Amino acid sequence: STSTSTSTSHIASHIASHRTESLPTTPIRHGARTTQRMAASTLAHRGVRLIGLGWAGFIAENLILSSNRKAIIDTYGDQRYHAAYSVLSTITTASIAYGYLFHGRGRGPMRKLPTMGSRTAAFVFQTLGLVGISQFFPKVQIPVAYVESKENTRDDAPQLQEKKSSKTFQIRCPFDFQNKVDNSDPTSGLKRVTRHPAFWTMSFLSAGVVFRTQYITEVVMFLGPITTTLVCGYHLDSRHRSGNGGKISPEEEARTSFLPFVALIEGRQSWRSLFDDLKLTNSGLAMALSVLLLLSRRRSLASRRAISSAPAGQVASKPDPFSTLTKK
Repeated sequence: STSTSTSTSHIASHIASHRTESLPTTPIRHGARTTQRMAASTLAHRGVRLIGLGWAGFIAENLILSSNRKAIIDTYGDQRYHAAYSVLSTITTASIAYGYLFHGRGRGPMRKLPTMGSRTAAFVFQTLGLVGISQFFPKVQIPVAYVESKENTRDDAPQLQEKKSSKTFQIRCPFDFQNKVDNSDPTSGLKRVTRHPAFWTMSFLSAGVVFRTQYITEVVMFLGPITTTLVCGYHLDSRHRSGNGGKISPEEEARTSFLPFVALIEGRQSWRSLFDDLKLTNSGLAMALSVLLLLSRRRSLASRRAISSAPAGQVASKPDPFSTLTKK
């Protein structure tokens, strides 16, 4: 009986240990299956497919046509080359626009709420993008200036003429169209930051949306410009090095960088020169706009949370300031 009880306890302990070892595998398999189902449902969403395939087609046709530009033009002519470019670009951008506007904007599969770090990154990228856009506009100036004007006081003798100086207010255009930019340096302005300022300005704004949105359709939508900048921008530089469709001088390539701020960090460009080239008033207005957009989104998010947390059948609303007066 002792041996029987010993064997029974041995078998029971073996079964218990086996169960204990097999427990961790269950949630792992369950989590993997859940992830697979979420991925499948995301890829099955019409907005994700239209936007994703549109961006993939747009990048592919740019790479293929631009890489074979000379051969296509020699065989079919310049007009047919640009016609094919236009048709394919129209089809892919139409797919992107239709997928986003009708199936992706503020709808579709969702991910976790953005963290504080993600929201901070979104604000930083949004501000960088808005500052970059502001540099493409004419320089903004205060429409009223207090300037010094000089007048001649005429006398009978020309040698007794004097100049009187006085300060007056002068009304001027809020945009300084006569602001002269030194174009002698091909690496001035935003090119001190990157060789492709327009591409990266668009990418910074897109990154701001990617970090703050909760909809996967919007993530796919705004990852497209970033991917286009990385792939097509690098491809453009490689084509220009070989003289295909453009040219980049060795001096310009040595003093600039493809990735933003790399030339400045490495000392190939001057931070002081960049500061002197910037339109500071435009930059200040862009940063103020970024702060206003941030506050507007926070207010909208707070109101949505208040409505969602209100009891069923009751709509959250602002208190009426005249309610106490009416009661009295």
